[in-house]
Amino acid sequence: MERGWMYVQLKARITADESWIDICKELGVCSRTANRYITFFDMSSMYPRIIICGINFETLMYYKNEITSALFNNWELGVRFRVPLRNVEIRGNIQFDGEALPRHDTDDEEDVSADAENDWNAGWDIVDKM
Repeated sequence: MERGWMYVQLKARITADESWIDICKELGVCSRTANRYITFFDMSSMYPRIIICGINFETLMYYKNEITSALFNNWELGVRFRVPLRNVEIRGNIQFDGEALPRHDTDDEEDVSADAENDWNAGWDIVDKM
């Protein structure tokens, strides 16, 4: 969700001399991928319980129109998915090896291509405790 929120904020601040595709290129992300994160952020903001329903991200994005339509048209189901998460527990699951950690005081001496072999995706799980 954090990425979606970040992309929403960036997209809202585009000036006349910038384009969304240029910003995405600068960030090193495909604009379609960024838009998918924005869509997920919008869906999870409207229906917070969609995060813990057990449907993976790819399936949510593939059936996004059908899911939002079903939740909108089925009032009872929509209300159940709109209930805020009571207690969110975030468990960290990130491990850094020696190559990922900086070895010098400045970034100028680091090899920028080394980032390609590190996984900087979110290392947490979200659960809802009742």
